[in-house]
Amino acid sequence: MIDAQSSCATQAKALLNSIKKEMDKQYNDIIAMEKEKIRSDERIKSAQIKAIKDIATAYFERQTEYIFFW
Repeated sequence: MIDAQSSCATQAKALLNSIKKEMDKQYNDIIAMEKEKIRSDERIKSAQIKAIKDIATAYFERQTEYIFFW
């Protein structure tokens, strides 16, 4: 702990603020990357679901004969 009356107290406080800003920036960057990863994963999952739906639709539209079992 630095004494508030010392000659370097203002420099120490400025250094502390500088470090805090840098750490906050790194934290916010990490959070932003995680959010983008989640959005990307959601877009991929949506595209997979749409592709499966399109394949199933195309398959059943091409069927000319249906067999139903009761």
